[in-house]
Amino acid sequence: NCVVGEKDRTQAIIYYNEVLPKLEKTQKARVLTQLGHLYELTGQSDKAVELYKQSISSSDDPLFVSEAQLALAEIHFKKGQFAMALERYNSVLSEKTSQKRSLAAYRRAWCLFNLGKTQESEESLLEILNNPKLLNRSGGDIVAVDLQYKSEVARDLATFMAKNGAGIDKAKILYHHSPEKVKLSNISYLAGELERLGQKKDAVEVYRF
Repeated sequence: NCVVGEKDRTQAIIYYNEVLPKLEKTQKARVLTQLGHLYELTGQSDKAVELYKQSISSSDDPLFVSEAQLALAEIHFKKGQFAMALERYNSVLSEKTSQKRSLAAYRRAWCLFNLGKTQESEESLLEILNNPKLLNRSGGDIVAVDLQYKSEVARDLATFMAKNGAGIDKAKILYHHSPEKVKLSNISYLAGELERLGQKKDAVEVYRF
């Protein structure tokens, strides 16, 4: 809902559309993706979807394709179309050079959770927590772990674990994968979620741990 700079974005759309027919294939794919982002920002999501699809079909560059796939996945995710979003996120993850794999992996886990595949969603978050390359929002080959992001992923893991049922063994896994500053708060949160979901025996075990 960002409206700051909307006039400039509208003008940028006009310029991009003027030069689009004159561009080479590689440049065209790049501009199509950028145009898609601009259409999204100006509230024209239907046009954005069409441009992302054009970018995917017209580009041989896997980086531009994965960026367009991610953009489409995000649109589906925001609309609650989790099965369609999941397919797109999987496409991004299959491209090993994509710098968007971290976000795609995180969103994929939530798609699985929202589709009722809660055990798979839990395993997906553990894959992220065990892979330093997926623990940085910048993506790419950066391996410096973003501790704030890791904290968020670990907190979500507690949510997923509670849905599946979690005793002392899972509490230990959560404790091990949580950053030092949030270890106890994540365990406490897990216990509280178990209690809220009526799993009182497991909740007591986790509180004691």
